[in-house]
Amino acid sequence: MQVERVLNNNAVQSTLDTGEQVIVTGPGVGFQMKKQDHIDDTKVEKVFVLKQDDQRIEELLQMIPDDILAVTAEIITKAEQKLNQTYQDSLFLGLADHIHFAITRSEQGINIHNPLAWDIKRLYPNVFSFSQRAVAIIGDALHVTLPEEEVASIAIHLINGAKEGMQLNETMHMLGIVRDLLHLIELKIGHPLDMESLSYSRLQTHLQYFAQRIYHNDHYPTRDDTFLYEQVQKNYPEAFAISDSLAQYVKNRYDYHVHPEEQVYLTIHIQRLLEG
Repeated sequence: MQVERVLNNNAVQSTLDTGEQVIVTGPGVGFQMKKQDHIDDTKVEKVFVLKQDDQRIEELLQMIPDDILAVTAEIITKAEQKLNQTYQDSLFLGLADHIHFAITRSEQGINIHNPLAWDIKRLYPNVFSFSQRAVAIIGDALHVTLPEEEVASIAIHLINGAKEGMQLNETMHMLGIVRDLLHLIELKIGHPLDMESLSYSRLQTHLQYFAQRIYHNDHYPTRDDTFLYEQVQKNYPEAFAISDSLAQYVKNRYDYHVHPEEQVYLTIHIQRLLEG
């Protein structure tokens, strides 16, 4: 590959033999490089393939400053390492475009409220925490101060951009389902849940997968283990009653039948909450 555009010491733009445009990153990959220089393969850490409409790519690459493209590559690379995740190629330009627009809005004093911020923080704490770091990376690299709302916006891009992730409309449906289930649990327990507890973290993770199954009308691989169902019903009556309320809510709202084994897992997670 040859250098077509140096973004900074650690990122350059190039084109593959297939004709696809790419952003190549790695320590020193752009250091003292100029156009048409050969890229040192030993310095390449990651290649972002820009798989979009050719005209759209050209427009974005001309519009988005080099330093923003470079910091976007840095954020995605660190997100993959920190969150143990891989991302779709389309995330790169989408996130770079968002960061560029966010900086423009910030310079103009325009602050747009993100209504999903609380849900993202509550349901995707690891992604939200990393996104806080991403905003700091942007601030340090580009000498800008982005509003707090941008944390959630960047988190949404990372959630949607995950290779095993969801598209925005599906993400919003998942958030709505999990939010409603958590709210119902809080109403039944009678107090807010401790978001810092391990029990909450485990419940939140389970509910995310549960919400996906509801959304796709997919059911948990189950066995007809009536003994375990009867045991949790007997031993954890309060938690079971709450899980039964969840099952009824899901049935009425989404026409989704909660299998007894699924209810067993819900009951166990809720019992851990009750035990503190």
